[in-house]
Amino acid sequence: MLLYKYRGNVGLDNNDFIRDIDMISNNEIWCSKILSLNDPTEASFSLKQFEKNLTLGLKAVSLLKIKKDEQENVDAYKNALENLMKVHYEHSGIYSLSKVYDNALMWAHYGNSHRGFCIEYNFNNLQELDLKYVEENSPLSHQYKFDKVNYSDKIFSLSNINPKNDDLIKFLFNKSKVWSYEEEYRIVTYLNGKFTYNENCLKSIIFGLNMKHEEKEYIINKLCDKEIRFYQMMRKKDEFKFYKEQIL
Repeated sequence: MLLYKYRGNVGLDNNDFIRDIDMISNNEIWCSKILSLNDPTEASFSLKQFEKNLTLGLKAVSLLKIKKDEQENVDAYKNALENLMKVHYEHSGIYSLSKVYDNALMWAHYGNSHRGFCIEYNFNNLQELDLKYVEENSPLSHQYKFDKVNYSDKIFSLSNINPKNDDLIKFLFNKSKVWSYEEEYRIVTYLNGKFTYNENCLKSIIFGLNMKHEEKEYIINKLCDKEIRFYQMMRKKDEFKFYKEQIL
């Protein structure tokens, strides 16, 4: 599966641009904290349906004359799950990718109005990507999930009263429908920060229409030892569409 990461940092005197290229050279990605993402409604969730289902379950138990303090148990269980989901919210990392490289809005929002570039990857699962957390001693370094983002009119609602761990991170893959143009897939890591990946998954660099020659030259020179291709974005004549043309 081909997936794309838009980058907007530019300028040979820009430390962020140099850092981004160094990370590509070193086969690294940065999985960001949720709070640093550009959507303030990111990772919203509700436990109202969960609480309702649990209450009904405990009432059924009560009918069997098993002594239970229903509300106390509901509150305790709900609070425990809410705290666990908050831990995921505070410590998880997100690496967002798109199915498309030629989306005008994506280039405008994430590619610095075509002054940036786009990274092309090719992988189908996390086994192929072979992520490794840079802090090797971390006990959570092996826990990741890769999936398509679900776009919805509603925030994520947990309903299963006996949720598995995957259920507790589904809210990290749920976004408002207004973002559906991004066609996003994302990698969620249980810790944010720097990760290495299998260099064979890197396929190409695509330069934006307005990227400066010296910046493209810098990237090509920095990555010339890798078995990847370089493309230039082009505009289709008399259309609001783009395509990529191989230059190396």
